[in-house]
Amino acid sequence: MVRDTLSALLDPASMRPGASSHLYTWDLSGQGVITFTFNNIMLPDSNVNEATSHGFIQFNISPRSDTPLGSSIENEAAIYFDFNAPIFTNTTWHTIEKSPLKSELFPEPKSPVGGLDIWPNPFTESTRIQLDPKVTGMNTLKLLDGQGNMVFQKTCSGAVINLYLPQLPAGFYWAEMRDKKGTLVGQGKIVKQ
Repeated sequence: MVRDTLSALLDPASMRPGASSHLYTWDLSGQGVITFTFNNIMLPDSNVNEATSHGFIQFNISPRSDTPLGSSIENEAAIYFDFNAPIFTNTTWHTIEKSPLKSELFPEPKSPVGGLDIWPNPFTESTRIQLDPKVTGMNTLKLLDGQGNMVFQKTCSGAVINLYLPQLPAGFYWAEMRDKKGTLVGQGKIVKQ
């Protein structure tokens, strides 16, 4: 289990779980305590097999809208193995500041398409992809491998697509959704374990 007590400068409601090395469940409780649970992860001892004794979890979170520029957000997490005392990660920090490259002289480019909301990601057999609700009509979902080869295609309507892909080889894939005219309406990364 990994438990992360968030800084008061972060907005717990903006937390979005991400990729990981192993399947997990997560829970947000109290005043911003995120708990990631890896049931039966069975990592070998580092003295037995150092290369496979590691795991990771990623998530995205935004600062609160009233967080002042110059604020420093620190973070560390507690890792629990079995019934032992927790092991703490290194403390990381991030300073909230406005980059001069994001000024009026150099505005942030606007993405022409939205991202696909994919959960769970990574997945083992099935996952769910959600489009921006503004996208309607018939759309075609394609999964591309690292070399750009199409490995899966499905035509669908509606904003939610349920996928059952137990035969898909483990790896990283690029998901893209196009409307019936071939216009890109959504894209994102997807991981099969």
